[in-house]
Parts: sequence; structure tokens; C-alpha cells
Amino acid sequence: MQLIEYYHRLHTELPEARGGLPVTLERLSGIFYCSERNVKFILHKMAAQSWIVWKPGRGRGNHSELVLLEDSGTLIRKEAMRLVQEENIKQALELVGLPGMEPGEKEAFFQWLGGAFGFQEVSGRSRPLEVLRLPYYAPLLTMDPTRMIYSKDMHLVRQLFDTLVRVQPESGKVMPHLAHHWEFSGDGMLWTFYLRKGVRFHHGREMTAEDAVFSLLRLKEAGSRTPFHWLVQGVEQVRAVGGYIMEVELSAPNYMFDRFASSAGLSIVPKDSYSRGQHYAPVGTGPFRLVEHDVSMCILEAFPDYFKERALLDRVELWVLPSGMKVTPQLRISDWGGSPRQGAESRQGEESLSSKLTGGLTKGCNFMSFNIEQPGPQQNRLFREAVHLLLDRQAFIREIKQDGSLPAQGLLPQGNLPPDDADPCHDLTEGLRLLAESGYRGETLKLMLNTGHVAMAEWIARWLGQYGIAVKLDVMSREEAAGLKWVKNAQCYVGGLVADEDRVMFLLELLYAGHYSGFFLHKELQQEMEERLRSVQQEPGADARRNQLAEVQALLARDRDVIFLIHPANRIMYSPTLRGVTVNTLGQVDFKDLWFLPETFSQDSPSRT
Repeated sequence: MQLIEYYHRLHTELPEARGGLPVTLERLSGIFYCSERNVKFILHKMAAQSWIVWKPGRGRGNHSELVLLEDSGTLIRKEAMRLVQEENIKQALELVGLPGMEPGEKEAFFQWLGGAFGFQEVSGRSRPLEVLRLPYYAPLLTMDPTRMIYSKDMHLVRQLFDTLVRVQPESGKVMPHLAHHWEFSGDGMLWTFYLRKGVRFHHGREMTAEDAVFSLLRLKEAGSRTPFHWLVQGVEQVRAVGGYIMEVELSAPNYMFDRFASSAGLSIVPKDSYSRGQHYAPVGTGPFRLVEHDVSMCILEAFPDYFKERALLDRVELWVLPSGMKVTPQLRISDWGGSPRQGAESRQGEESLSSKLTGGLTKGCNFMSFNIEQPGPQQNRLFREAVHLLLDRQAFIREIKQDGSLPAQGLLPQGNLPPDDADPCHDLTEGLRLLAESGYRGETLKLMLNTGHVAMAEWIARWLGQYGIAVKLDVMSREEAAGLKWVKNAQCYVGGLVADEDRVMFLLELLYAGHYSGFFLHKELQQEMEERLRSVQQEPGADARRNQLAEVQALLARDRDVIFLIHPANRIMYSPTLRGVTVNTLGQVDFKDLWFLPETFSQDSPSRT
């Protein structure tokens, strides 16, 4: 424990000592949870710092006099600021989070901390380094491409790793990436990928076909432990032909396998690092490499040997802050790692930014998914239909301040419904009629959710409560939600889905991933969907595939196993001096093309030098 923490305990337990107080070593031993000998040592160090005046009494058990000279809150704030300047963010946050910390000092620290975010120029070995520093309010669960579940984890994986091909979001066309060319047999069962030469991993070795083969087999061996196992279920054999050619034999026709190869779950990793299972940091070929990662910070540095254009920034730092702690950053991008409670409260301080606001609809939706295999009111199809009709999504958008969002009628946005129009799914009269017809008698519906969807679930509970539907929330951490242990006892899950680069792949991913997506697919529905999806993969025509996928998507809404809520709007707030901002399909900003105008350089903010 730091000396300053002992001093804070004195301030908290003995506030009257500010004017001088008789006290025994025995009492101080109880406050410090240590021996009387150690108490003397601690007091001596505090006196040397001029924090206290200590006049020891004579004889064992006699009272001594203690005078507290400094305010512990001020000392903690200054020490926390020093720790931040040394990039020891974890210890700084632990200090200001101590019980009894004065609210005013805490607020002053976080107001100061806001200046640490945004663009910083820090000293480097040969030249100043251009650094983008962003606050993050959720733990980074994984950077293993086979393990990621959440969109922000996937976004980071996209910065660190590359795939054989990429899908151009605007056109939906599959484009070369690590593979410069590929071809497939007429029956769609043999695919050949020709890899670029000279592509290097972050640890310096050149990528070969053996690495690509290993990456596919690694995913296949992971089985159901990964949400991406379906990508390689049909892989019968995979082999390297020479140094830069990989052949993949499938057990059934799949005219979409090049799109499968674009999934972040099939990112290429080096065989020598991952086969040992002892890699201490993610190693890929992406535009950034990971140089530091712990519970409080994640630091990415531009990879100078990237096979395409080098990133314009030198470094990106993500500082993990506790949920609910407010900072007013000088710059905000896409509410990066935004606090679980979105709304006016989380946007305080934006008016002080020289800001630019842009965005668009997220390629995805928020939803409720019902588990009809668990006892409860959700087993009744009429009850589920009633909930669907009773919910007024436009009211949700207004009350939770989700400006620019639209009511959802499917997984992806459809058409251009004017933002002020009524929710086309809301029908109060019919909803109440079906609720009565369902025989609902006030049973409690339990909603499972992770901390990122608290505001949405609380609104659902309030809204349905006014019609007599009892709702209880069961909030999990992101880690608990990712573990899937909750699935077997869940009645309903409230969550959100965001598309990756390819809309077609997005539909396949979430339908195949099942519980990883938050969907409860009962046995009959799952069997029906799998049959339809096999047919989609075996269809050579792109237009026919899209039509078939639309029919598969409709199965989710047929019996209201899933209720679609809204398509959230991306809220991109950033300084106009930040350039190269493009919003990807995950609703995030890719770091590679970001840069700042020179006049934003500052040495006055709390950056490390």
C-alpha cells in the first residue's frame, strides 16, 4: 500500500485530527492493519513529507498527539496526475477511486484528465511521435481472431491482422488483400489462393502459404469454442503448394468461400508463434502492432513494414477507464468504447469541443431474443407478438436520446423511413388484445443483458410495465456474457449486432453463431435455417443468394423468436483538425488513415515526455 493511502485512511478515520488529536499506537495499528512497529515507521515517513506532526507519548499505552497538515484529497489528486504523466493509468484510477475520496477533488482530476485525450505529440528517439489517445470504458476481452465476440474487439483485430481478401463495403465486391489472386473449380469445391510475396508479420518473418494453412486448421481445431467455427466446417483438406499458394478442398460446393476468407475470424497468424500456444501478444501483418496491453491500457504502434501504406499516426493509445467515470476529452471519436449509459449524460462537455458531427445508421440492430425452451411467459407466441406490438420504438429513440436512429423491421436497415415517422410495428390496441388473449397473468419476464445495454433494457422494463408486464433485469459483465453460461437459464436476451465489412457475411455469421449472437434458435428453427443456409452457399448466382438470405432472415421474425428494436445511429464527434476520418461498417473509425493538422500540436496537455 502506498504511503498516501495510509494518509488517506487517517483523514477518513480521524477527521478531527486536522486540529490535533490524542491517539494511541494501538488505535493507529487498527486503522493501518499492521503492527505498532510498522505504525511508527509509517508515521516517521509521513512526518518527513511534512504531512503530519507526530508527538509520541511516553510509555506503552500512553496517548500521543497527531496533527494532520495536508488535505488527503489534494494529495491524491496530485499523485494521480503524476502517475498519469508516467502512463500508470491503472494506479492513478485506483487512487482516485479510494472510498471517501472528496467528490470535488475527484471531479477536478477527471476534468484535468480530459486534456490527456485526443492528439498528443510526445518525444521519440529520433523525432516527435504523433499519438492519438482515446478513453475506453470496457475491458478488451481478446485480440485472438478466433475468440472475439464484440464489435470493438473485432475492430482492434482488424487493426492488427489481415485476411486473404477484403470485401468493399460500398460495392460488396471481394477484393485482393494478402492474396493477390484466387480461383475456384466449376463445382465450387476446390479453391486456390495465390499469396503476395514479401508480406511480413510483426515479429519480422515473411508470411508463407504454411501460415495461411495453419490459420485455417487452427480455426477448425477450435471447434465450438469459437463463434467462427462454421467458416471451416466444410473444409475437407487444406495444403500449401510451394511457398505462396494454398489449396482448399471442400466437402460440398460453396461459391461463397472467398467471402468466408474475408472474415476477421480467418485472419492469418504466424505458425511459429501460435502453434506453441505461448504467444504473449497478438502477432499479425496489420497496419498496427501491439506493444503494450494490460487491464488499464492498450498501445498500438504503426507497423513500418506494412505491405500497404504505412499508418499516418505513429501510435494509438486506449486508456481503459472505469464505467461511470466522466471525463471531458478534447476529442472524441465515435464514442470510442462509450460508457454503457448513452445519452445526454454521456455527452457532457461536447459543447466545449471544436467539433464536427457526422455518422449514419449502424449496419445492424438492437434486438430482443426469446428462449422458448425455458419456462416463462415468453413461450407463448401471442405474448411475444404482443410485446412486439406494444413497444414504440420511436418513443424509445426520443426518450433515450438516440438521435438519428430508426425503428428496425429486420437485421439491416431497409429503405429510408423519415426519422419523425411513427413506428410501423407499434399497434397498442392489437398488442393489448393479444396480451389478454395469451392468458398472461403477471408472470415476471427476465431480461439478460450485458452492461452495454442497460439504458435500453431499463426503458423496455418501464414501457412494458405500464401495460402490466413485469420485467426483471439481470445485468452481466461483458466477460460473463461472452462466457455463455447464462444461456441455459435465460428467458430473453437484449443485445445488439453490428455488421462487419460484408452484409451477406454478416447475416451468415449471426445465424450460424447462434448463442454467440444472442439468438436462441430452438431445434426445429435451427435445422430449418441450416438447410436454407447450405442452399445459399451452393447457389452460384449473387442475386439469388441475396434473395435466399432475405427469406432466411424472415424466419427469425416469423414467430417473433426475435424482436427487432432499432438501427442505432453512429455518433461521430471529432475535431475538424482531425483528417482521414471514415466510419467503417462496425461503426468505428479505422486508425490507419487518421492524421492531424500541425496547428493541433500541443505540449501543454498531460502527455508523457
